[in-house]
Amino acid sequence: MSYQLKPHLQWRNFELRVRTAGHKGDSMTPHSHDFYELVFVHEGSARHCLGENSYPVRAGDVFIIPPGVTHVYRNANMGIYNMLFSKNFLKNFQQDMSGFPNYQLLFNISRELPLSHRLMSLDSAYFPEMTRLLDDIIQEQETGGHGSRSAVLSDFLRVVLLICRHSHPAGDPKNLHYAYRISNLMAVLNERYAESWNLEQMAAFAKISVSGFRQQFRNLTGKAPVEYLLGIRLKKASEMLCLGEKTISEIALLCGFEDSNYFSRQFKNTHGMSPRSYRNMIERRNFEKNI
Repeated sequence: MSYQLKPHLQWRNFELRVRTAGHKGDSMTPHSHDFYELVFVHEGSARHCLGENSYPVRAGDVFIIPPGVTHVYRNANMGIYNMLFSKNFLKNFQQDMSGFPNYQLLFNISRELPLSHRLMSLDSAYFPEMTRLLDDIIQEQETGGHGSRSAVLSDFLRVVLLICRHSHPAGDPKNLHYAYRISNLMAVLNERYAESWNLEQMAAFAKISVSGFRQQFRNLTGKAPVEYLLGIRLKKASEMLCLGEKTISEIALLCGFEDSNYFSRQFKNTHGMSPRSYRNMIERRNFEKNI
């Protein structure tokens, strides 16, 4: 059985819906969906089953179910909040949240990683705020008046921020799974992209051997570590070029490129045009919008 997001939506072109659900025993039918489902367990426990694999979930746990993954709850006696949203909806917060390891682990790591390795637990001190925000979202959805969508978006962004700031990997903190260590590195690279990183430094940061790190990083992200860092630098450079405040040489240096010619070549390989042409295109578009 597969579920679609569209029938759940409260507003057209606003691809988010929050709801509550209770689960008892083994009454649930295995199913998948075409949307992301972010789950917060507010009471009770269950076993979350995915094919032949399963793992326990309990009050305070947070986990993600990506599109296309078939799952079911067994031995359940729990209440949860379901946050349903499209991949496109991630654009509302992905840039600002990418500096958090929790965000990287939940949303940017390969779907091939077992979901049990993405299981997070919210610090208990933040339970009241989490449930209040989610209840407020549900109330605004039911009201549907002027400003409701803005209120829902604001509260949901706060929910994601709570998860990013105040959750920790489930299990023994002394034995962090390699995926979380790589997620932590990914978050740091998003903040410290201008620094001079090499493969050995990245592997040391993640506390993994160089050979193991290279393979695990590619398995989780689909990219080599150096390629991943290059992508971050080029993305930051394109954002700076849109602002038009700094010279191309200054932008290259700020984004970790010591050689502006090398920066220009890599930028052209990615965007199909030079940094200067890219900046001129953005300026022309902005001018035309203002005519």
